[in-house]
Amino acid sequence: MMAMQYSVRLPAEYPVERLRQRVRERGPLFDRLPGLAHKSFLIDEKLRTYAPFYVWRSHDAMREFLFGNLFAGVIDSFGRPRVRHWSVMQFGHGDRKVRPTFACYEIDKVSQDASLAEMRARETELHQVAMTQPGLFAHVTALDSDRWEVCRFSLWADAAARPAVTSDCSLGYEVMYVSEPPV
Repeated sequence: MMAMQYSVRLPAEYPVERLRQRVRERGPLFDRLPGLAHKSFLIDEKLRTYAPFYVWRSHDAMREFLFGNLFAGVIDSFGRPRVRHWSVMQFGHGDRKVRPTFACYEIDKVSQDASLAEMRARETELHQVAMTQPGLFAHVTALDSDRWEVCRFSLWADAAARPAVTSDCSLGYEVMYVSEPPV
């Protein structure tokens, strides 16, 4: 599995409500997208940033999306963004009855001196703990082996449900829509 995210800073003249309408119209197009396991349509309205997060079932599915019509629509509307991607180490759901309204995106550096086996075991344990938290909808742990960073992405009922963050970098987003096509 692969995780992917890009961020688009909305131009000053671009109304946030226009993005919300775009998500209402385009969100359902992802509900049956082949190869997609998860997509969160995210916004930081204060910073005027649109930052969708994806989990793909394979690298091939991610690549096909990037060369396809749906991503061409992003490019046509906002320009071609820088796309980050990670190898997924864990992906799972907490309570599927939760309607997520808040997303937390965390990044931690993997120290040059760290044992990769120990890091993997620690991240597996952290993922398992996260899966037991009330208010959790889904959690992803992924690795960027180019930058040696661990990404943790989680969806919560609301910001108050998220446990305290201890990561090097943490960003919060409003969840506008979630797509999870059936397998």
